[in-house]
Amino acid sequence: MGTSASQGQPDGAEPRWTFVFTDIVDSTAMWSGNADVMAEQLEVHDRILNRAVAEAGGTVFATMGDGLAAAFDDPDAAVTAMVAAQAALINNPWPEDNTIRVRMGAHAGPAHHRNDDYFGPTVNLAARVMSAGHGGQIVITETLAELLTGAALGDTELRVEPLGAHRLKGVVGQTGLAMVRGPAQPAAFPPLRVLDPARFTIPIPSTSIIGRTEELADVLESVRSRRCTTIWATGGAGKTRLAIEVAVRAGDVFPAGVHVIELADLDAEQDIAEDLATRVAELVLGTEATAGPNEHLQRLGTELTEPVLIVVDNAEHVIDECAKAVESLLRASADLTFLVTSREPLRIDGEHAYPLDPLSFTGGDGDGVGTSAAARLFIERATAAAPTAEIDAAAVDEIVERLDGLPLAVELAAAHIGTLGTAQLLNHLDRVLAQAPTRRGGRSRHRTVEAAIDWSVARCSDEDRLLLARLAVFPGSFDLDAINAVCTDDRLDDFLVLGTLGALVERSLVSSFDGPGGRRYRLLRLIRAYADGLSSGIEDLADRHTTYYLDLARTQVEELHRDGSAGLGAAIGEDHDNFAAILERGVTEEEHRRNARRLCVRLQNYWEDTGRLRLGADWMARLGEPHDIGERSWAAVVLVGATYDAMCGLTPLDRQPVDAIRSLADMPMPGVHAMQLPLAFIDLSQGRIDESIERFDKAAAGFDDDPRNGWQALMTAGALCDYNRDPALAAEFYERAAAIDRSALAGWADSYGRIFTIGSELAEQGPSSDAAAVAELLVALDRLLATGLDTRITIAGHGAMWALEQAGRFDLVAERLPTIMTNPRRTGYLWFTLALADLAASIAVRNGAIDLGLQLEGAVDARLAAAAYGFPVSFGDRRRADARVAVDPERAEACRADGRDLTIAAIDELAARAVATRSA
Repeated sequence: MGTSASQGQPDGAEPRWTFVFTDIVDSTAMWSGNADVMAEQLEVHDRILNRAVAEAGGTVFATMGDGLAAAFDDPDAAVTAMVAAQAALINNPWPEDNTIRVRMGAHAGPAHHRNDDYFGPTVNLAARVMSAGHGGQIVITETLAELLTGAALGDTELRVEPLGAHRLKGVVGQTGLAMVRGPAQPAAFPPLRVLDPARFTIPIPSTSIIGRTEELADVLESVRSRRCTTIWATGGAGKTRLAIEVAVRAGDVFPAGVHVIELADLDAEQDIAEDLATRVAELVLGTEATAGPNEHLQRLGTELTEPVLIVVDNAEHVIDECAKAVESLLRASADLTFLVTSREPLRIDGEHAYPLDPLSFTGGDGDGVGTSAAARLFIERATAAAPTAEIDAAAVDEIVERLDGLPLAVELAAAHIGTLGTAQLLNHLDRVLAQAPTRRGGRSRHRTVEAAIDWSVARCSDEDRLLLARLAVFPGSFDLDAINAVCTDDRLDDFLVLGTLGALVERSLVSSFDGPGGRRYRLLRLIRAYADGLSSGIEDLADRHTTYYLDLARTQVEELHRDGSAGLGAAIGEDHDNFAAILERGVTEEEHRRNARRLCVRLQNYWEDTGRLRLGADWMARLGEPHDIGERSWAAVVLVGATYDAMCGLTPLDRQPVDAIRSLADMPMPGVHAMQLPLAFIDLSQGRIDESIERFDKAAAGFDDDPRNGWQALMTAGALCDYNRDPALAAEFYERAAAIDRSALAGWADSYGRIFTIGSELAEQGPSSDAAAVAELLVALDRLLATGLDTRITIAGHGAMWALEQAGRFDLVAERLPTIMTNPRRTGYLWFTLALADLAASIAVRNGAIDLGLQLEGAVDARLAAAAYGFPVSFGDRRRADARVAVDPERAEACRADGRDLTIAAIDELAARAVATRSA
């Protein structure tokens, strides 16, 4: 009858267990009748079961209610334990009015084992099998029966009797069952407690459901609490698969029946109200189809006495008629509940419209690539289509991102894996999705993505199609203001847009969601590509798009710089794709280059305040070519790009264009003060601290009409004076900054300024620093941390750590440093990463971890040299002089050498260890 599940498994095979579940039948009534007697008998019950499991070599891993769950690595042992336990239970002298009868069920297969517990479908199915039995009965799956070797069946009185295939509550499809009968068990049992095929007409899905855990829970809760739920989404989003899974799992809530009615093949001209009422009555009551709809409704109202769930699938093409029919049926019987799938809601009273998004295609359940829900769907379907194909998980991530995680598109693409492989599939994705049907048996409008979109667009009005075509100009999400500014004209005015946009959202051609700045909309990439092929009727649509987002960037970034809100930064980020489209046009098309450079300059404060330095550096590098010294926006792009490169430790500075701009900045001409600020940062990165302070001073003097940038220049100059051991000059810069009107400054400026001014005082006082000043510094630091502005936190956070170190408060440096260090990691600000790592090395040395501190010193020095930084990370002598004296020079050099090849990630990890030495 097969081989033992615990024997003969190939190396690397997934471990297989046999799981046994038990439960006392009618225990609730027995407890309520005589709790004291039941408590005593339960102890006897527990001893019998635990002994049977232990003697057979199994392990009890869970108890629930009045039963237990046990795991065995040998299926024969599991059956032996169940037969022995039933014999002992049946032969035990129970009181006549309180006889305990136990039902048992078992299944074998792989499962996840964690913390002495087991999880997975095998365990769940074993529990469902047990629920199908009766007191004294042992029910097992055919899978388990085929694994029995005969060791458990040596007794001729022990038999395994097939019971056929049945539908179990909460289990997809049918499960083959068998009964194990021992000599002590009753000769006959009532029919199994399984789903009546007549009451549960649910199609068996051909594939597993992936990545819908949250949605499944939401819809299950909705059908439990509401009488009508509609899952609505674009074609191919997986509405039907989710609804079928809900139907499978809803049997516990609707024991009287769950039925699925497919509307895809119905003609829109049919009397849907009559057809649906007839079908529901036939399924629920067994009525004859010859009866009229009114008679069906009347009988449903009088004869249906238990809750029934009706799943109505694919209602979009008969949506109005379906809505009327469902309303009539809901009025006819309070025991009917409906779950509908459609590309738009029914819009009836009491309906819960549940929008279904595509699968997630970013992140995932694991730490590596290929772990998102969409990637897992692709990999499972691709493996099924071509089991021997090699699948590049990184390419899969890119494929599913381009497909927006749309399940239909993912499945259609995965079907080609055997022919193309992941690399070629990625290169030919658009062509693949537009090809002829790749799967048989599906509805025609679901055989290709284009067919699915065609079907929806064909039902749109002319105005709907016109707006859809114009919305294709937005590569990312957008709001109503953007639509009105870019897409309206005499054919489609602001008033008409409102209704038309609503229609596109309801038909699932446009997605809507709440963003940080309010309601936003987007087209899935596949729908956008389709819409881009439609006629928009506006020749200068791309120019309109550029003009709108240039103005938006200016106003939004000015507000961000003034307000300093992390939430506002997130709201600007919502338009990243729209900004990127303008910048990309500037890279590839000369006529758009000037606007793209202007946008770069306008986004500068956004990139800095939100820590997107590498993103800004990349765009500025691409837009800095070709050189155009006569254009001011080009000079700004080159200079700011050079400062970002220096901040991030990227490419070595291209001196030719910078030197040309430097010569212009030193000429007495209007507007040159704006060049001083980035030139000051460039001087700083190259170690020319005095020249840098001088340029910051010049920049501040020229920013009379821009107090925010003037204040920032003065604060930076003051900090450099502090680092350069000139506190008197630092105080002068801070005083000038303090004189600027505070109403013109960003919301974070007060905390930022207090950190540097107090820090300057602490550094000058040294270990004798006032405790109240230290406390005030920490308050300002916490307030700045609360803004979430990564770059500002990085700069001022380093200033605070340096000041606390100068003040001798190494305990506070060690406490706060791990939090501060996360910010330069996110922003890619290399100099501060190294400077904070240098502080961590000091902490390690002071706490006696000298080798670790010297290793980190070597790593920092190597990275500084590689980035060609001239600006030191530690000011004055490093606080490791005593360590150099105490440690043998060869050993010290060996420690530093160990750190020289470390990556930035490894430096971060080493710095975290260094900070943690405070608890050693």
